[in-house]
Amino acid sequence: RDLWQTKDQQAYDLAQQEKHKEAAEIFNSEDWQAVSEYRAKDYQAATEKFSDILNDQKQDPKHIENPNQNQNPADHYNFGHALAHTGKLDEAIAAYDQALKIDPDMEVAKQAKAIVEALKNQQEQEQQENSDSDKDSSDQDSEQQDSDQQEKKDGQENNSDQNSEGDQQQSEQQSEQESEQQSDQAQQESGQNSEQDSDKLLEEQ
Repeated sequence: RDLWQTKDQQAYDLAQQEKHKEAAEIFNSEDWQAVSEYRAKDYQAATEKFSDILNDQKQDPKHIENPNQNQNPADHYNFGHALAHTGKLDEAIAAYDQALKIDPDMEVAKQAKAIVEALKNQQEQEQQENSDSDKDSSDQDSEQQDSDQQEKKDGQENNSDQNSEGDQQQSEQQSEQESEQQSDQAQQESGQNSEQDSDKLLEEQ
């Protein structure tokens, strides 16, 4: 049976059996190769294939004379799908715009563009929320660090005050002891002098 079928016919039969990867390897048509890669969920390969197709179309002299001529809006539409699946949302939207430029009434391109734009807005909102959350967490860590540093500083100041009070008390005690010693010494000297004077008076009598 295969002997009577072209490569594209064989590939088409495989695609009907959902053997898309095998079909992509057999198709002669680049369009069908790209579509099969997409259906096989090899979105990167599909993206590259659709990009090659569109670049070839741009090299066509008819395209140079009229950019919208000799272009299939479905190629841009499918290209947009493949880009969206690889996470290139801005490029996907641009591809849908190009499809609509060629065929303004292409409803599926309008719908796909709206879906991808909504997805992009959702991602941007989530990124902003995550950024705000990270900032709040960073601020809290900074406040906690400042609080810890202040507590440490207060503790050091308290220790310093206690040490100062202790030194002052020790100094006062030492001063009192020295004063008492001086007073005792003065009393002793006074007593000795008094005894000497008394002895002198007795001798004179």
